[in-house]
Amino acid sequence: MKKTFLGIDGGATKVAGSVVEKKENDTYQIASKIVEVSYHDSPSYLTDFTPINIDSQLKDDQEGELRLSIDEERQCIAYAEACEEVINRLLHDHFSHEIYVGLGMPGTKTNDKRGIKIMNNGPRMPRFLDILERRMDMAELKGLSIKSLREDNDLCGLGELYSKNGEFRRVNNALYIGGGTGIADAIMMNGEHKSFLEIKDWMPRTWQMEDHKGFSYEYLTSQLGIMNQYSKLKGIPVHELKRKQIYPSTILMENENIHDRFINGLSELISKRIELFFEHRQSVFDKIICALHLGALLNDNKELFLSVSEKIIHNIKNSNILNTESQEWYLENTFLTISHLTHAPIIGGGVKAYLDSQ
Repeated sequence: MKKTFLGIDGGATKVAGSVVEKKENDTYQIASKIVEVSYHDSPSYLTDFTPINIDSQLKDDQEGELRLSIDEERQCIAYAEACEEVINRLLHDHFSHEIYVGLGMPGTKTNDKRGIKIMNNGPRMPRFLDILERRMDMAELKGLSIKSLREDNDLCGLGELYSKNGEFRRVNNALYIGGGTGIADAIMMNGEHKSFLEIKDWMPRTWQMEDHKGFSYEYLTSQLGIMNQYSKLKGIPVHELKRKQIYPSTILMENENIHDRFINGLSELISKRIELFFEHRQSVFDKIICALHLGALLNDNKELFLSVSEKIIHNIKNSNILNTESQEWYLENTFLTISHLTHAPIIGGGVKAYLDSQ
């Protein structure tokens, strides 16, 4: 019986997905058009929704009681509507009786992996899959299986590993920094893709790491973080910046302070990860990969890429943690690179969907 595998990337502002196909050489590729649906276009979407303060979310989680607001409940439905729309549009031309979905979402997942209990830029959705599956049942879509919500950053790593042109292929140790609304962190260790959840005791996520002024590196380097900085400076809401198409590439050219923050933030983030990796694994990264919007930003601005590279080298030379051998390796080799794999998390979702079917 024919099986269909869908890779779905649920981001902070939209859902994107496609049919993903496994090839004979154990690689995976996009096998349909990419379908994208903005949460903003969902009937239940609240345009004035404000996420609950992250400290309050963490407090609720520690106390084991999620005090969801009515707005969060409604916004969750909007997210489910967007996912449902993507799935329905993909299956319109690729229907089968066995449909497996690999769905990645940001945020900290519930213990059963069916919902989200902490979300930095959106609503908490502890019953997300229950709501989505109920909507699919009402639409009389049979044979659909979503085993659990996946970590969006892990799907980026899987996409880079299993895509024909992925940057994780044939590499021993590598770090992936995918910039978009937030930062997706992925890692290869000893030739194996590892979830950041497995190494969280010694390698924190980007949003958990801060510079000396207390700014998270996600705020300093992600697309939304850069736009939030500019929004605060100019008094212009982020949605208005988007309407006027004022994005990070323009902001970094116009504002020297935000430009310098970005260079220092990204180079410090990478330098600290290099030191942590050496400190805990006594090894070096063969590659450090900048991807998604961050990769495109650096690819389109060679001077920016060069400035970040030079700052990293400066930090390596002056590191008190790296030994002489590891310092020499980084100084003598080209390790900072850009991924051109635009849809890595979607491919990674397809990989998970295929594995769930076995």
